[in-house]
Amino acid sequence: MSRQIEDLPPSTGLPDLEKRREELLFLIKSKRISLGKLPSGKLRISNTNGGPQYYRVSGGADTTSNGRYIQKEEMLLIKGLAQRRYNEKVLTMAEAELKQIDAFIKQYHPERLHNLHSSLLPARQALITPVTLPDKEYAALWTSRLYPQRNSYPLKTEFMTKNGVLVRSKSELLIANVLDENNVPFLYEWPLYLRNRGKKSTTCVYPDFACLNLRTRKVVYWEHQGKMDDDKYASSAVEKQCLYLMNGLIPGCDIVFTMETADVPLDVQVVRCLIERLLL
Repeated sequence: MSRQIEDLPPSTGLPDLEKRREELLFLIKSKRISLGKLPSGKLRISNTNGGPQYYRVSGGADTTSNGRYIQKEEMLLIKGLAQRRYNEKVLTMAEAELKQIDAFIKQYHPERLHNLHSSLLPARQALITPVTLPDKEYAALWTSRLYPQRNSYPLKTEFMTKNGVLVRSKSELLIANVLDENNVPFLYEWPLYLRNRGKKSTTCVYPDFACLNLRTRKVVYWEHQGKMDDDKYASSAVEKQCLYLMNGLIPGCDIVFTMETADVPLDVQVVRCLIERLLL
């Protein structure tokens, strides 16, 4: 029975939800702070004599009560009361949405589907073609793929990862070893075909790493640009970043860029942070 490596499309819903959760947390915090700076009370607006009349309703009174009339000269107070009510509604809606997201994330267990086939009896497994595979089996198949085309640039190096992969630089070695430490499968210099800007032709590039997020089954590319203090190199690096972006690879989502100069070397903590955020 042949195994499929991409039976299901990569799941991107949860990372999107986690991003939305961070946005909501920031929004809730900022609106709570803003409420402490806005005037207390509620704003009642009555259309009288062909124009709006403004009243400040204090305490817990309903806005249908009369309240204190506010002169138009007190526009800052009027706007402050209107903003308070708006911010209160935003806060209520954001907190409700955050609660829904937290409840979903708590019950989100994609590994159940990945591990369903392996949980069956061997005799039953042999009769079934699974829609997806357990992490370990999926990673093994993903990393065993044959390269359709190798980078022709000479690989003259002494830098070898803990798993025996030759890389071109000390910084790439650092990245590779931290990926291994976190059990993130990767392919070194996997060929990627990108459409040239404004043309029908394509260019084959070789991002330093194609990394697999096993939780989402999404591939994230990683480019390390190690000589950004060299003007010619930096110009080429920026051009390459634009090419990735024009092909729909969004930095911090679909592709990671790390950089260094002779004076500012690659920080291993940056590498660990990126791996934790995008690949685990």
